[in-house]
Amino acid sequence: MTTKPTEDDLHAAFARADLGGDDKLDLMEFTLVLEHLGLAWTRAETQHRFEQADTNFDGFISYSELRAVLDSEGWTGGLAPAPGPDRTTTRERARRKSGGPAPLRTRGGSDRAPRSSR
Repeated sequence: MTTKPTEDDLHAAFARADLGGDDKLDLMEFTLVLEHLGLAWTRAETQHRFEQADTNFDGFISYSELRAVLDSEGWTGGLAPAPGPDRTTTRERARRKSGGPAPLRTRGGSDRAPRSSR
């Protein structure tokens, strides 16, 4: 079972990812926080959650906006919920189904095997 981040963990992850030191995260920095916390969402899922979290529509995520999106996903305080269909990423579902690594996800959203180099 995975432990959810504490308030200190969230502050540390936010500060570490805030590369500009401006107390707000752009999409790339937001992605760094998610990776640090062990939340593996697809690019589309991450973009969607970023847009949901940006409640003041300034194009950035403040700490309170980060906290709100993590709260809404059930990822703050206590123990993490057991993975289920609504919390499993597309990549993880593909990996489980195939029994191996998930296929690469392309910008168009389709899953394809990587091209071999010649």
